[in-house]
Amino acid sequence: MVLGAGSNDAYQVSAPAGQWIMVGDPSGTEPAHVAGEDHFYGYDPVRGYLTGKLLQLPPGQGVLVESTQGGTITVTPFSGG
Repeated sequence: MVLGAGSNDAYQVSAPAGQWIMVGDPSGTEPAHVAGEDHFYGYDPVRGYLTGKLLQLPPGQGVLVESTQGGTITVTPFSGG
């Protein structure tokens, strides 16, 4: 499947303390950096379920993230993945 170009604009969401929320990479072409989360929970069809600290999010994918103390989660697509 080919994704559309989507958006390469960063966005922010407010995460309540200790609650899981879903974020996604808005770009169809670039990976995204996620900042402000303490943990993530996602699924990769090759590697299965993934948890821990998120390093980068592939184009068009989403994950559950959690901020222990609450705060702002920022998702920023970047080139050069």
